Amino acid sequence: PSIFLCPSAPLPIHSNLIDTSFTYETADGIQVEIRGRKEKEYGRSNYVGVSGKAGNTPSEKQYAGLFVNRLPQSLRHTRDGTSNTLLFGENSAVITWIGAAGWPVLNGLGDTPSQTKPLFTSLHPGVVMFATADGAVRGLSFTIEQKTLNSLAGMADGEVL
Repeated sequence: PSIFLCPSAPLPIHSNLIDTSFTYETADGIQVEIRGRKEKEYGRSNYVGVSGKAGNTPSEKQYAGLFVNRLPQSLRHTRDGTSNTLLFGENSAVITWIGAAGWPVLNGLGDTPSQTKPLFTSLHPGVVMFATADGAVRGLSFTIEQKTLNSLAGMADGEVL
């Protein structure tokens, strides 16, 4: 359905879609992202859940987001407040609506999708659109400070914005 698509993103509805994405950390602290592709034609979406700063990595656990590797969460976990917690972000790459796990914000924001790392992107000039856990939508500048972006992505990091 078109509710999963941004009107500004001209990509086709079906293509070689990414349907899984998980972030892990090795014993030596190296962050690894695992992506999968299926040979099925699922509908795509421009919206991806926010998994926090770096997904399910022990060294960044304080910045875990509501969509951290598909672990069950609820709004009561958003101790930073629902208006200060990112829920979904925009991505102009090809993501399936059914299979995409949450994406981390550690790579920042931009206007060009990456085929090698998760990156929230947008065709809107200078901003990426995000929904917060309270249902509001706001644009975040490509030049947002990484520390601020990490704090918005985390649901219970306790940092004042």
